[in-house]
Amino acid sequence: MTLTDSQLAQVMLDWQEKKQQLDNLEKQISEAVMLRKKTFITGNVQAKYVSGRREFDYETSGRAASIEMIQQCTTTYQTTDWQKVCEAVQVPEDIIEQFTSTSEVVDWNKVCDESKIEAIVKSQGNASVKISIKE
Repeated sequence: MTLTDSQLAQVMLDWQEKKQQLDNLEKQISEAVMLRKKTFITGNVQAKYVSGRREFDYETSGRAASIEMIQQCTTTYQTTDWQKVCEAVQVPEDIIEQFTSTSEVVDWNKVCDESKIEAIVKSQGNASVKISIKE
C-alpha cells in the first residue's frame, strides 16, 4: 500500500502520539517497579527489576578470618621467565631456578564464604527496570 503525502503525514503524527503515550506508560511502570524493588509479570509483559551491579571488597572483610582459613584459601604459583632462560647459554637446572619465582594468591572471596564473613560492598550500580513482552 502506497501512502499519499497527506496520509504519510497523518500516520507519522499518529505514531508520535502513540509513542508519547507508550513512553508515559513505560515511565509509570518503571517507577512503580523501582518502588517495589522486584520483577513484576502480568500476562506476557515483564518489567524486570535489576538492582545494579555490586562490587565487593573481599580482602578487607576476609582479613577477619583465621590465619588457618586464609592459608587454606591461598594458592602458591611458581613461574619461570623463559625468555631469560633462553637467553642463557645452555640451560642447566640452576640457571632455570635463578629465574623462577614463587607467588601466593589468596582467594579472598573463598575466605569470606567459608568463614561466613559478609563482604563489604565497595560500589553499587544504579538500579534499573527493563520492560519487555515475552512471546
